[in-house]
Amino acid sequence: VRCVAWSPCGRMLASACFDATVTVYAERPTGFEAVATLEGHDNEVKSVAWNAEGNLLATCSRDKTVWIWEKVSDTDFEMAALLHGHQQDVKSVVWHPLK
Repeated sequence: VRCVAWSPCGRMLASACFDATVTVYAERPTGFEAVATLEGHDNEVKSVAWNAEGNLLATCSRDKTVWIWEKVSDTDFEMAALLHGHQQDVKSVVWHPLK
């Protein structure tokens, strides 16, 4: 795991992994449980960040892309946008704190 980010509600955690995936964990009565694995990057995921509303998750990778994932439910995420054109690794993502 390279990076983790808590959702704004504090009930979900996303982890950026060296295997090019993102694992999303959700709080359950018995603790946290892996509920989704986001696949699409071609190389290690460097950073993850939730937007202020907690309905979008940004991920970036050594593959020079940024993916925006929309949370459809606690266990289902869909790719909403793919940002490419970077010349080097994208090492970090962050959302505007109010938008």
